[in-house]
Amino acid sequence: MFKRYFWARNRLKTLQSGKDTKEIIHLLLEVRYGSPILQHTSFSITFAQQAAIPSIARMLYRNGKGQIFINPTKRVNDTWIYFGELFHHFDDDTGKKVIRQINMAHQHFPIPNHLNLYTLATMICIPQRMGIEFSGTDVLSKDQFKAIFLFWKRIGELMGIKDIPRDEYALLDWCKNYEKENYEFTAAGQKVTMALANEFSRRWFPLFLQGLGQQVFYCLLNDELMATHQIPKPNSFLAWMVRLFLLIQIRIVIPILPDPKDRRIKDFFGKEYPYINIQDIGYHV
Repeated sequence: MFKRYFWARNRLKTLQSGKDTKEIIHLLLEVRYGSPILQHTSFSITFAQQAAIPSIARMLYRNGKGQIFINPTKRVNDTWIYFGELFHHFDDDTGKKVIRQINMAHQHFPIPNHLNLYTLATMICIPQRMGIEFSGTDVLSKDQFKAIFLFWKRIGELMGIKDIPRDEYALLDWCKNYEKENYEFTAAGQKVTMALANEFSRRWFPLFLQGLGQQVFYCLLNDELMATHQIPKPNSFLAWMVRLFLLIQIRIVIPILPDPKDRRIKDFFGKEYPYINIQDIGYHV
């Protein structure tokens, strides 16, 4: 009976990064830690990190005409549909088609390699960093962190990103150093982060609690990000409650409760589409 309840984590114990990368990614990011609110939270934090880089913030803001302002819910949903297709297909023919679609969506913006590399690094490092930030421990095993690195490294290579560090810990160090050297306040970055807070609040909180939802989002950002974006710190008691809730979820609830049934992340974020044609996903200039 317990084997059936813990089917995903038992299967993960038998898998090895490199050989079973795609399956590890599916079981980790879509099943074990694939609840929509957790994945949306991680994505939003990652987005706020990226917006702390001035050149990225300007591309996202585009004088208030970026998709995060025009249609933020679609912007986030479409990104997760892309991710869901990559989780399922990785680097097969369909996965390569998705990557070409992503590159086409970005081709109108001259993005230097170091910005693409930082964006890739945040996708790789955020699960490990979130685990330590909110629970004080590595949530992922070393082999699972390796699998996430190998997965996104391969995606990055197919996207044409160069100079990816040799392993996940070298990339983590590179990411932290890049942030130290490049984090800087911009009005664009602040507005993008506020737009993310609004989108988070509208998605997960009822109308009469929208203000609270925005403050909950800000509780998820570390002090460095809040200072960079020059956003006032939330109420200390609320921040403590949010952090306590996440600690309980990560350290107690997820490890103890049975694994959910097999699921795909795009089924939640793509539910507004009658059917998904990857060519219709994303923003097209």
